[in-house]
Amino acid sequence: IVRNDASGPVAEVGAGAVWGDVYEALGGSGLYAVGGGCPMVGVAGLVMNGGIAFTSRKRGLVGDSVLSFTLVFPNGTVAETG
Repeated sequence: IVRNDASGPVAEVGAGAVWGDVYEALGGSGLYAVGGGCPMVGVAGLVMNGGIAFTSRKRGLVGDSVLSFTLVFPNGTVAETG
């Protein structure tokens, strides 16, 4: 989902997304995602492990561009970060 935040347009990516879906959703939005080179790689796994992308030397690690996380714990508690 691409939405406007106070700082400008932001891509909101849900759990279970793969990079191919993200790249397709961002097409034409003017946003760029530092992400995996393989479209079938899961976003959450790459982001949570820092992630080295083809463009990391220029744009940083994958995790550097994360603004916030929403965590849902097994007991139903929801925590927001960022």
